[in-house]
Amino acid sequence: MALEGADVMGKADVSVLSDSKDKEALNKAKGVTVTTAQPTVKTTKSGIGLNPSSYNYAPSVSPQYAANNVALEGDQLLQAVKYQIEFYLSASNLERDVYLCSLMDTNHFVQLKQIMEFKKLRSLTTDDSVVIQAISNSTTCSLNEERTAVRANFKQEAKRNTIVLREISSGTSPEVVRAIFIDDGCGEVLSVRSDVGDIWFVTMKTEDEARKTLIALLSKEFDGKPIKARLKNESM
Repeated sequence: MALEGADVMGKADVSVLSDSKDKEALNKAKGVTVTTAQPTVKTTKSGIGLNPSSYNYAPSVSPQYAANNVALEGDQLLQAVKYQIEFYLSASNLERDVYLCSLMDTNHFVQLKQIMEFKKLRSLTTDDSVVIQAISNSTTCSLNEERTAVRANFKQEAKRNTIVLREISSGTSPEVVRAIFIDDGCGEVLSVRSDVGDIWFVTMKTEDEARKTLIALLSKEFDGKPIKARLKNESM
């Protein structure tokens, strides 16, 4: 007679056999089908098991707080806000974020009310006092005296007034490249030179003019294709 599952669970002698083959034979003789349950992976407090691609913040934020739309509070919220703003104002992000660069004044400050409109930061908090407190603990960003704007702690003496153009043939004449900048919205070009990999370096008169020129280039094309441009990294 086949045993019911509940009866099998209650028979201690079935589970204490030392040899797996004897177990299998005994179960077969009793007509019992044994299914081995798959182990369940649980998410621990360290966040193991969560998918990093679901992060809604900079990678430094602990994944258990970023997943499942968990609302953050206290120090966890301050840390997440700080990391997100530090990511926005990091050198690697500013190289390609033309819009954020366009919001900067001549001293590289961005108004808090503007940066708080960014989707990922807004998903964390809409309280400017929380943002101010978070930035106060940052070593890579700082507030202005009025505590109404933030900027990255870059070396202010270093100029970033060179625009990098990509995917423009090095066989193109410098005059043709210069002609790209003969339009309203573009700043004064001081020099133009090509480099390997169909890259061009275009140096503007000032960093402010370089930023404004990047905005103007967003609506321009070269040889029927959108122009790919960014500010030159200081290390390049």
